[in-house]
Amino acid sequence: VWDAASGQELRALEGHTDRVTSVAWSPDGMWLASASGDHTVRLWGTTSRNPLRVLAEHTEAVTSVAWSPDGTQLASGSGDGTVRVWSASSGRMLRVLAGHTEAVTSVAWSPDGTRLASGSGDGTVRLWDAASGRELRELEGHTGAVTSVAWSPHGTQLASGSYDNT
Repeated sequence: VWDAASGQELRALEGHTDRVTSVAWSPDGMWLASASGDHTVRLWGTTSRNPLRVLAEHTEAVTSVAWSPDGTQLASGSGDGTVRVWSASSGRMLRVLAGHTEAVTSVAWSPDGTRLASGSGDGTVRLWDAASGRELRELEGHTGAVTSVAWSPHGTQLASGSYDNT
């Protein structure tokens, strides 16, 4: 964790046993989530040097983490092809979103928290109902792995980036 103004390192958070692939601050800035090749998501407090929770239900590397806009839930995408939604307060897994045929590389909540988007190595973007986990839509068109997804600020558009150079 770095001080953005001075560039000084404030602390190193250690505990993962493999590469860290994604980090995300909770909306209130009180928690930091980290995803890792060790198949876990770790939740850290703003002043802690040790994880306060370890979320360990994925069966392959966790590639992406994203907080819900209200900070009550966390989504994680994994090489196991799933998105998992977790309760931030208890660390309990709430649901598994399955449908991708390859690794999930990116997850993003809609600004209103009602939908999740996931991008995958299978070249698709999937939209999910965040409350039920039901797949709403599959977006096809990329000819390579989708590496990133992002919602517009009003939630009316979704952007995706891919290995196909688009």
